[in-house]
Amino acid sequence: MQELEIPPYLASLIRITLSQVECHVRVQNNVSCTFTTQNGWHQGDSLSTILFSLVLEKAAREANINTRGIIINKSVEILAYADDVDIITRSKRDVIHAFVSLEEDAKKIGLRINPEKTK
Repeated sequence: MQELEIPPYLASLIRITLSQVECHVRVQNNVSCTFTTQNGWHQGDSLSTILFSLVLEKAAREANINTRGIIINKSVEILAYADDVDIITRSKRDVIHAFVSLEEDAKKIGLRINPEKTK
């Protein structure tokens, strides 16, 4: 988070929010025993979309994809919301290069592309 200039107090609050989380599962009127999650983000939590965007920003920077400005000023544009990502470029070659670069650097930090969602 330091790389993205997230203030230390905010990074600390995020760590606290994600550690030692107790959960249970409800199916109709039946509730499971409480269990503690070890890692991962809470699905449906508004913080998860923000954290995903931060991680994706880090992957884009590692892949040397300029995320500043608009497509008029550059050859690649990445649009992302929650876990949906669009890559806009001026050529097919550029989109392939951006996709491969982003995929490689995203894998290094634990992100994976879901092939079922690419259709």
